[in-house]
Amino acid sequence: MGASLLGVDFRGADLSNSVFDGNSFQVTLDQSTKIEGASGSVYGPAVIAEARVCRELSGAELQDWIKERGGQVRVVSASR
Repeated sequence: MGASLLGVDFRGADLSNSVFDGNSFQVTLDQSTKIEGASGSVYGPAVIAEARVCRELSGAELQDWIKERGGQVRVVSASR
């Protein structure tokens, strides 16, 4: 099990090619967060900051958001 990433602000961060190992991933991301090549698995939800609006994504929605940016990260449901 990886580290818990709780309340971490990754807006503008470069997470390219990061490897996640079942990390708790309750973080803030934005359009400038680089996640291309990231892999592994995380537990959400994450907050996506867009302009002046923040929205929470988890499960398939968060996984799709990451995939659209070139990452191959599986988002695991906390109920499993």
